Amino acid sequence: MARVVAETPGRAEAVAASLASLGVPAEPTPDLDAALGGGQPVAVVTGADPLRLRTAWEWARSSPRPPPGVILVHSGDLPPEAAPRTYRTLPHTAPPRALATAVMAAARDWAEFARAWPLPCSGPGERELEAVASLVERERGLAIRADRRRALAEAISTRLVAGLVPTCQAYVRRLNSARFRGRELDAIAALLAVNETHFWRHGGQFTALMAEVLPRLRGRPVKVWSAGCASGEEAYSLAIACLEVLGPEAGVEILATDVHGPSLARARVGRYNDRAVRNLPRPLLDRHLRRTDGAWEVADHVRRLVRFERQDLLGPEARDWAGARGPFAAVFCRNTLIYFRPEAVSRALDLFVSALEPQGVLFLGPSETIWPRRPDLTPVRSTGCFYYRRSPTRPAAAPEPEPKRADPEGRPDVAALYRAGVALLDAEEFAEARQRFEAILDAAPRDPRGLLGQALLLANEGREREALALASDAAAGCGAPAEAHYLCGLLEERNGNDAAALERYGAALDRDPGLVMARVSRAWILARRGERGA
Repeated sequence: MARVVAETPGRAEAVAASLASLGVPAEPTPDLDAALGGGQPVAVVTGADPLRLRTAWEWARSSPRPPPGVILVHSGDLPPEAAPRTYRTLPHTAPPRALATAVMAAARDWAEFARAWPLPCSGPGERELEAVASLVERERGLAIRADRRRALAEAISTRLVAGLVPTCQAYVRRLNSARFRGRELDAIAALLAVNETHFWRHGGQFTALMAEVLPRLRGRPVKVWSAGCASGEEAYSLAIACLEVLGPEAGVEILATDVHGPSLARARVGRYNDRAVRNLPRPLLDRHLRRTDGAWEVADHVRRLVRFERQDLLGPEARDWAGARGPFAAVFCRNTLIYFRPEAVSRALDLFVSALEPQGVLFLGPSETIWPRRPDLTPVRSTGCFYYRRSPTRPAAAPEPEPKRADPEGRPDVAALYRAGVALLDAEEFAEARQRFEAILDAAPRDPRGLLGQALLLANEGREREALALASDAAAGCGAPAEAHYLCGLLEERNGNDAAALERYGAALDRDPGLVMARVSRAWILARRGERGA
């Protein structure tokens, strides 16, 4: 008899019924204690996450009775190399017969579970946490802010269990070894990312793609890059959009990349649950996916358009890869840059611009606004979203002349200094930009334009708490630019403070109703919260 515990009672009942229909006795149970402590040889745990992993392990080690075989049906990072010695794992998209086979196999040799699983430590201390954070930031370009430390600790705990590593100190040594470093850093980075993804996510962007971008590409080969494709839902959605607009004979190629091998493996399988397809319009679902063994399979005519490859956006070979595969008519990189440090964001954007064909377009996630603006990317407003078009190549702009003295007392022209500072910031001439903003504050210590300029520089350095404090001071000043409120909103949103971000975006629009980025950022938050009024 297998006991099944799942994220919802309905899911547990469905899994148990599916097993029973295949001749494997099974019953749903309300929680892990019931599943693991019922004296049965096998427990099936679905929706596996770090907490469930640790709870299952702690029960197995503390029980006076031999532990059951445990099968984890997961959507997270559980590497195949760990499974033979520890526990059996299946992706949540596996067909019911595969689960039944795993249950019967586990019943034959369930005692191996306890013998192989060593005692991990209770969690990383501050020293280990700092060591791993430094490595992840340096090697993968991710920003491990204070609010991400808990997520990092959970990721480390997951890797301890998955890799059979007994202590946090041993795990740090593993990270510093050439043999394991790349794989472990990739796994940590994937666990830190929010893996919520589904077909037709941010549907307004697909509407814009189909209505404004793809029609002008008719009659020619089309390449689209899905960068940071995770488990493939975005890449297949792009293929579906191209098929709908351009037809099956258009010569479309979707290149989909991610740094995380297990995610790419799931993407290549192309099987998804109901939740993953919940936003895909029903006619598109019926035309391009098929229902098989309780899951949705991507149809062959869609698969043929998509190629998955492992690629690190910040790796030394990324530019050569993009040059060889491109140029691309469109690049989608959504909800990836939010995890990067500012200098890593700049490198990734440089890569995308170099990979785009002239007039090619870039779609980012709703919280990944490019601001300050870049001269090589022009924002395009659409219904419900905005995206960026590669700007025509222009000769390098001549440096702005020093601002003229505005009056006989020798006080500088603050407006001209601010314009010059922003232009230098756009050109990534940070030292020169700093000089302009400091000159403003020398002349007028509380001028909101000088404070805003300094806040922008701090945000670019990843010093977001200090940037928010300065931007707030700027926004409180008399005659503050709308952009000061917008920057406050952007920083609040990055810290997870949606209510404060909405207030700031609203204040920005009060001062400048034409500030498109504030309007769209506000609309995305409202949509995420299921509200109207954008």
